[in-house]
Amino acid sequence: MVVCDAYKPIVQEYQRAMEEDFENTSDYTYVQSSFDPFFPFYRGNDIYYAEYDFCDDGLPELLIAVYYEATEQYEETYEIMDAYGTDGVVAERLDSKPLGVVNNYSFCEGNILRGHWASGGLSAGGNMFFQLNPGVAEGTLLDAVYYMGTGDCYRGSRLDESNPISRAEYDDIVSAYKEVENLPIQWELLSDSDFGLSYEGQMEWTESDTIWMI
Repeated sequence: MVVCDAYKPIVQEYQRAMEEDFENTSDYTYVQSSFDPFFPFYRGNDIYYAEYDFCDDGLPELLIAVYYEATEQYEETYEIMDAYGTDGVVAERLDSKPLGVVNNYSFCEGNILRGHWASGGLSAGGNMFFQLNPGVAEGTLLDAVYYMGTGDCYRGSRLDESNPISRAEYDDIVSAYKEVENLPIQWELLSDSDFGLSYEGQMEWTESDTIWMI
């Protein structure tokens, strides 16, 4: 699969993080912190990537997912745990600045990204909804709702208690965004993919093999 040049540093960093068992996610620029072994969201399953053009603008989004095999209770699934967009030059995480650690993403009708997040101790969480725009790397925040361990729910882009809502209102807001199922995404195993020289490899080649013209 051809990966947009803007995404190559991201997938290369994910490959390096996999080799290091995600021991130091704070040291990475792109790797989602929910892969940190401290959090319960990732359990060492195979990691896949894919490009999918949600906006049909010729600039596909990059998706990083964990594959879970089918069980008696659940069908097999690719759980999207990171998502990036590009304007053709730079790459940015689609959800811009999340309120907490995003555990998984899904896509809703109208090219809307849903990010579900939770705190490390799972005492708080919520959902954010971003509009994906043609030619733009980041999504635009449309709505955000969250809940606390006490059961209280709130609406807004900041973690404060200025706009309380009921649990029923919370559920109505979330259900108003209709998730798109069975998207024809072509997943590729990240560990089996070759994206060329890493950034470090490029620097080594430049320093040792530069030809000076006089």
